[in-house]
Amino acid sequence: MFSFNLGMENSDKVLTEKVEKELVKIGSKLKFLRKERGYSSPDKFAYIHGINRSQYGKYEAGRTNLTIATLLGILQHFEISLEEFFAKEIG
Repeated sequence: MFSFNLGMENSDKVLTEKVEKELVKIGSKLKFLRKERGYSSPDKFAYIHGINRSQYGKYEAGRTNLTIATLLGILQHFEISLEEFFAKEIG
């Protein structure tokens, strides 16, 4: 899915797999927060907050990389800090 070149060709696949797993976890937390806040669909949440609907759906699915700035912007809509986001347990 993603390609990272950190000068460690043998470990690139392991790094990529770890990153992909973390992106899925982040996406799951975004989905949990959206539903917890009463938004039934990612499209509705994205539309209301002026976020590209297709892109936001990919964030929730963990299918695309998102920048820290993008994550911070999304978290502002949820009124949650970055620290709270990463500390939050989801069921």
